[in-house]
Amino acid sequence: MKLTRRDFLKLGGATLIAVAGGSVLRAADQGMFSVGQGVAYEPWKNWRDAKSPVERIIAAGILASNPHNSQPWLFRVTDSTIDLFAVPERQIGVIDPFRREMYIGLGCAVENMRLAAEAEGFTPTIRLMPDLTTELHAASISFAVIISTCFRALFRHSKPTHQPRRV
Repeated sequence: MKLTRRDFLKLGGATLIAVAGGSVLRAADQGMFSVGQGVAYEPWKNWRDAKSPVERIIAAGILASNPHNSQPWLFRVTDSTIDLFAVPERQIGVIDPFRREMYIGLGCAVENMRLAAEAEGFTPTIRLMPDLTTELHAASISFAVIISTCFRALFRHSKPTHQPRRV
């Protein structure tokens, strides 16, 4: 049987329609067309569900914008600090030979963690490139508790304003 040009175009068009239709059905099944909903959006909705403030701060850092979703970071958590390290294995290679985009992504993570720390009631102290012997140690974030202005006002007014009289 000889395949004519017309039959070839029919077969090719039918194949194209089948592939496109299957792709659309798969995309709809994965929540591609439901903006702001679906499995891909879960971390943005439940990042505040973590048990401790430090976990919520790190969760905010993980959700930071990063180059090609490579997530080139590693966190080390101690009692009062979070250290952020670059992971060169997650670098995007020849697209970013000087690691510029990788460090921009790390900066985004630091900024997200700073904002989350302030929302949790901490005042963060950020040191960029704290260990000059290694370029992988991108930042160190230390935390101190913020004393709210309301607490300061209550504390200020709870002191006696007059001296007791001596008899």
